Amino acid sequence: MIHIISKAFYRENVIDVPERIINPRYIINESNKIEYIEKGYTILKGIVKDEHISQVLEVFERIKKLPGYFESDKFQSTLAFGEEAHRLSYEVVNHVAAEILENQLDKSICRYDVGGNIIVKNKGCWLEPHHDSSIIDEYLGTTSYVWIPTVDMTSENGTFFALPYSHKWSAWQRSSQHPSWPLKPFEHFLWKKMKPIMVNKGDVLLFDSGLIHASGENYTNEVRIAFNFCVIEKAQHQVQYVKDQWTPAGKIYKYFVDDAYWQKGNLWGRPKGYKGVLENLRYPEKITEEFILRQMNKYA
Repeated sequence: MIHIISKAFYRENVIDVPERIINPRYIINESNKIEYIEKGYTILKGIVKDEHISQVLEVFERIKKLPGYFESDKFQSTLAFGEEAHRLSYEVVNHVAAEILENQLDKSICRYDVGGNIIVKNKGCWLEPHHDSSIIDEYLGTTSYVWIPTVDMTSENGTFFALPYSHKWSAWQRSSQHPSWPLKPFEHFLWKKMKPIMVNKGDVLLFDSGLIHASGENYTNEVRIAFNFCVIEKAQHQVQYVKDQWTPAGKIYKYFVDDAYWQKGNLWGRPKGYKGVLENLRYPEKITEEFILRQMNKYA
């Protein structure tokens, strides 16, 4: 199905935006799958054991002793602490992920050893509304992110916020390079529309990479630790999108990358040593508040 978007909302030439088909067929539980398709997220209850959390926290204590570690009022992942910290977190997160999701996702269809970060949130930390990297072309498959807290989430320690149904807006090309994100100028407006999602210790939040989400401020004096990784379909190529000053107007580069690219942790700039192709943008470079409201009303 093709939707024609009015010039009044895009301020540019009319473009065709194909409808995105969301089908996380690797989710085994049918109720969770239906909720995910509808809202953009689902919670897998009580599947994370204390020993899984202990393993992650023990590695984080090791990371704190590395030369690259520092405390900050900014939202951080272990990527910020250097190559060794990233390697340690990557290994432990992928180890526990294999045990946690053993009976939750169909391993014949997907893999969940891509990425792997420990998320650090000191007092005062928060994270603005954003999308996550799609990892694969979202018109060919569904990328999910897994987010696991080590404590109960509350309004005080900075819970997960989301804009339900926003994953249906369309499969815009996205990457870890947030300056290319088309909704960045509307972060304050989006905050007003988002809802908190309380996730307890032991639960797993599984959400679509196209879901607009954020992280509330940690008002407590305790460091809040969570960990995350992503799930992709085995049949699809991994991709990274880049739009920089040398990219032609209305275009974006799609690079075909692999595990080594994500593990290295250097996700800015054009991926070196990887093949890239030029394709049309699936979104215009200027978006209005009216367009955002129209999308919210259309899908909610």
